[in-house]
Amino acid sequence: MNKYKTVIVTGICALAMCFWIFTNDAEAAEVSGAGIRAKVVLSGTIPQQDETYIIEMEAENEDTPMPAGSEDGVCCLSITGAGEKNFPDITYSELGVYHYIIRQKQGTNQNCSYDDIKYNLLVTVMNSEADPDGFAVSYALYDEEMSEKQEELIFENRYESAGNGKMEKYTPRTGDTSETGLYVMGILLFLVVIGIRCLNSFTIQKSLK
Repeated sequence: MNKYKTVIVTGICALAMCFWIFTNDAEAAEVSGAGIRAKVVLSGTIPQQDETYIIEMEAENEDTPMPAGSEDGVCCLSITGAGEKNFPDITYSELGVYHYIIRQKQGTNQNCSYDDIKYNLLVTVMNSEADPDGFAVSYALYDEEMSEKQEELIFENRYESAGNGKMEKYTPRTGDTSETGLYVMGILLFLVVIGIRCLNSFTIQKSLK
């Protein structure tokens, strides 16, 4: 009887050990998802000094993995001028679907209409077919309503074109004589008209006498 009990206990211990090894191997499996690329496009009268635009990635849930350097569940990506850049990689250690919201932080240039579009990024972490012990990652990018799939993460910022904004008072610069002649001619013409009117008035008054 004791012999059978020993065999049963040994078997249970062996099964528990196998389960522990399998579980820890599964938890130890990790995969780094390549950071998604964001793009900024500019139009209109672009400032001579490049502006820096901030693209924010926010996790839907607190326990959603985020790139290194994120604060309070938000990762900020800086893009100076028109261009494109990748978000940092994200490391996943569990299977699942992870949801992120990506938007552009509004800037301070009053002559610019900053794109306020919001994107929904779904990252699916699954078992890898090529590596039974590893994970694979796939991405799906959608619009704000989750109704249409998007091909790229793009933000279009539009600056006011020259002449479409407020009219600025013209002030001749030093050495600029392009408008000076017109001013002088206008003054002379005004004086001539005044002189003619005075002469006509004097002639009429003399004839009445």
